[in-house]
Amino acid sequence: MDSVTTVAVIVVAQVMAEEIAEVVEIKLVFSEERLMKGWDEIWRL
Repeated sequence: MDSVTTVAVIVVAQVMAEEIAEVVEIKLVFSEERLMKGWDEIWRL
């Protein structure tokens, strides 16, 4: 691979990693909210 290809691969990998990180963060936030709501329901009982 020449240097241009290497740089392109690194850039693409970073963009993909950021996309994946955003999706994972969104899922974590959703699951935390669900856990909090679940605990509220349990405490009401």
